[in-house]
Amino acid sequence: CCVSLTIIFRSKLKEKTKHIMKFSALIFSLFFAGSLAQGGGGNRGGIRDGGRGGGGGPRPDDGGREGSGGGLRDDNGDITPPSISNRRTKDSETIGTADYEMIATVTDDSGVRFVRFRVGDPDGNTVEYQARQISPGEYTADVLFFINGAYTSRVEARDINGNMAITNPISFSVEGVDETPPTPPTPPTTLEALLAQAKAAINRTINQNPRIAATYLRLAFHDCVPGTTEGEGGCDGCVNMANPGNAGLLPALNALAPIVRDFENAVLGVSRADLWAY
Repeated sequence: CCVSLTIIFRSKLKEKTKHIMKFSALIFSLFFAGSLAQGGGGNRGGIRDGGRGGGGGPRPDDGGREGSGGGLRDDNGDITPPSISNRRTKDSETIGTADYEMIATVTDDSGVRFVRFRVGDPDGNTVEYQARQISPGEYTADVLFFINGAYTSRVEARDINGNMAITNPISFSVEGVDETPPTPPTPPTTLEALLAQAKAAINRTINQNPRIAATYLRLAFHDCVPGTTEGEGGCDGCVNMANPGNAGLLPALNALAPIVRDFENAVLGVSRADLWAY
């Protein structure tokens, strides 16, 4: 009796197993057929951004374009960089003032993300000036020249889709900087007198170019706060201009250089770092 029941049970179990396997095979075939219909076989492209006909992958015209700019194609197919025109500074122009306003017209159908002016000075340094918008399509930046000589200028602009435009450099000269050495101040005999004269000299540079005050503050922070420079930090009067984090500090260094020359005083204990932080 036990043997008969066992045979019957195994027979029913085998029959159920066959049904389960058939059902599983049906589900798998339906899933696989759906994947072919949606994912694409042959030449029907399965990735939405890859396009049809080739099956997916990067488009051959993706990437930046040297010279005029470029960028990655967005969902709308925008690869057109911003248009830059009407630059105030002309090639071979001579500028007769130390305080100068650079202007350019920048437009883009998708919208402009940022505009900046890159100015190369006679010593081979390049300073970037972030532009501000003063009217639709018109951007400007205040530039303060500290020495006379030959300069270069380029304009960079990026739209909201990442396309970049860079103008060819133009050359111009500056002859409006008063390079007459200032009359040396009466040598101070006390620390209080020296600091008062140094403060007056620093304030004069701020009155000439109010925007430089923020750069002074940033210079003091980068020099004095540990971890913002490559060394130990701690007000040592030294910043590494090769470090990208110190970009934009050159105007402050140039403006403070004559003040450091006149007021750095080892006898009274005033160092370059003190004047940078003052």
